[in-house]
Amino acid sequence: MAIKFWGFIVRKNLNNKMKKYLVALGILISWQVNGQTDHKNALGLNIAGQRSFNELISNKRFSNYFIAPLGIVYKRSFKAFDLRANINAFELKKNNLGAICNDCFIGIGSIKAAEIKLGILKYFPWRKWAVFTGMDLTFSRSLYKGTYQGGFAGQGYSPNYYTNRRSLNPLVGISYRPINQLQLSIELGYNYGRSYTSSRSGFVTIQTTEYYTLPLQALQIYWYFK
Repeated sequence: MAIKFWGFIVRKNLNNKMKKYLVALGILISWQVNGQTDHKNALGLNIAGQRSFNELISNKRFSNYFIAPLGIVYKRSFKAFDLRANINAFELKKNNLGAICNDCFIGIGSIKAAEIKLGILKYFPWRKWAVFTGMDLTFSRSLYKGTYQGGFAGQGYSPNYYTNRRSLNPLVGISYRPINQLQLSIELGYNYGRSYTSSRSGFVTIQTTEYYTLPLQALQIYWYFK
């Protein structure tokens, strides 16, 4: 009788502990599920991306450059769509060898740029992956300076001008979320807009319609929070 009674007590204690574990597990699962709808805000880093500049010194109308890092991004999630804001600033230095000719400029130039991007995104999730599309409205300003030797008369050239841009950027991309709070994304973009290039003295202004593709517009990482 003592053995049976002791066995009954042991089984009862085990059942009580199991119930506690199940309740705790249920609370944890419920917290995780509810947490998925609570993480509406995200801060991110633009790890890398391509940008295009209209270089008056080169024979190319636009030149694409791979830049890393670019800047920071904030995103807010809603039921039907996401809104995001990017702030990017960077400096790019390059050697311009020009074309192979006797009167081409050869030298070193630098581009300093800052941009603000306001956009809307639509996600189509599948498990941890998602395809997304969207549109950014971009405002940017870049300063181009350089010192070049050569030219038709060998006079050299020292450009010092800035460019203001306003453009629309339709985009498409793929994202991956290994955990609920972490997201990685890569996107392709297309730029269409107007640029206004002026010398620092303001005497010359060139207006240009821009349209070009950025195969790697942004590589981003986000961390979601409530």
